Amino acid sequence: MIVGVFLMLFSYRRDIKASEAAATQPTSEEALMASLTEDQLRMVRDAVRNHTVLNGYDRYIIDSPLLSVDPYNERTVTVTYAIGDTDSLTAATLKEAYYMITVTPEYRDAIAALMPEDYDKDYAGELSFTGSAYRETKANASAATTALKSYSEDGALLTFNVILLDGMDVSDIASVVTEAVEAKKSVLSSTIGAHTLRLVSSEELVRSDMSLLDQQKVMIDQSMSALSYLNSEKSYFSENMTKLYDLLIAREAKNGTSFDSKLDMDADYTASVTSEAPSVRLHPKYAVFGAVVGAILYIFCYLVYILFLPRVKTAKECEEALEIRNLGELRSYHETGVKRLFISKRLYTAQHKRYKDSALQKEKIVDSLSAVTKRTKEANIGFVAIAPLSEKARSSIEEMRAALKEQTIDTFLLEGNVNTDTRFHRSLADATHAVIILTPERTAYADIDLTLGLCRESEIEIAGTVIADE
Repeated sequence: MIVGVFLMLFSYRRDIKASEAAATQPTSEEALMASLTEDQLRMVRDAVRNHTVLNGYDRYIIDSPLLSVDPYNERTVTVTYAIGDTDSLTAATLKEAYYMITVTPEYRDAIAALMPEDYDKDYAGELSFTGSAYRETKANASAATTALKSYSEDGALLTFNVILLDGMDVSDIASVVTEAVEAKKSVLSSTIGAHTLRLVSSEELVRSDMSLLDQQKVMIDQSMSALSYLNSEKSYFSENMTKLYDLLIAREAKNGTSFDSKLDMDADYTASVTSEAPSVRLHPKYAVFGAVVGAILYIFCYLVYILFLPRVKTAKECEEALEIRNLGELRSYHETGVKRLFISKRLYTAQHKRYKDSALQKEKIVDSLSAVTKRTKEANIGFVAIAPLSEKARSSIEEMRAALKEQTIDTFLLEGNVNTDTRFHRSLADATHAVIILTPERTAYADIDLTLGLCRESEIEIAGTVIADE
């Protein structure tokens, strides 16, 4: 229960400290920036920029139609023209000029108009590319495709490719390309030189586009790398750095803009974080948990105490260890201080109820000693107390000595330190019989062994033991 109450109060104190800390934490951008060092601000700034880069990769992966195209089964609308009636130098210049139409806003808008609604039309420009005119992918190649072989030798071919998305019509895309080329032809004829264009083929082709596959891999790898680097940066953030980072990200999402190197604040935008203080209350669950833990610790400590303390604990244990019979036990409840919490008088009485009658125990011990010395002339019994005795125990022994004296049996009480008191050895040698007085939890087995050794040297008979726990 003490452990439980302590844990409950500890939790209560912890909640108070957390509440006080939350009340003093900076919450506004300005206050958070003031609480950080220059290096910490730089780390936050870099993390915000990396977050912006990561968002760009993510938006591209989600919105770009190129990421939904199978590079091993790419469908394209391919329109091919042959440039004629001009020299090779002029043809090369015309070729470069015609290819410029794919980057004009008008061309991109026309392709975007043909894209299905599910796709982001801002990426329409990525669907168009030029070159790679001859792709004989069908077993039954058309006559127009076969005719490309003769034109591919002089290099005067214009090839416009548009990736075909689900829902886009081949003829509509070919019309957009044709109209753009015809519009450009009149301009180029007057600026670069007269020439003719012949439509060689306009068809849907299926091909494997390894460059698209590489592009997809690069975008995904860069996104994963940016995410890993951002998480690595944030792992070193303090609490205030995390709060400032969250505020700046929220501001970027609100304004749709990034920040300059100084992390200047917008005049039209003020941000703050709320610091919620934890509830402060007593938690009964900690009392229950602490009581259980305290009980387990008590049982553990008690077992260690019982198993490893080399001292006398009970008469039965002493009989088994020393093979000396116990003559009797003189017991009375005497626990004080903290021990009263663990061993109550009622519990003590229940444990030792058979030894409750002290007078009967003393009479029993006297009768046993009388029987032991009956066959010995001039017997001298020594009551040997290895551990210090209480006043009550000493008084009980004196009563037994008086009863034995009435039977003309000489006795003496030897109480001292067997390890350091030399008079203890000399006095013990005067006895013919020895009664070892044992005090539970105080008499050490090592001292008993030493006393028994002295008795054997002096040929003293061991009459028995007496437990004196008074």
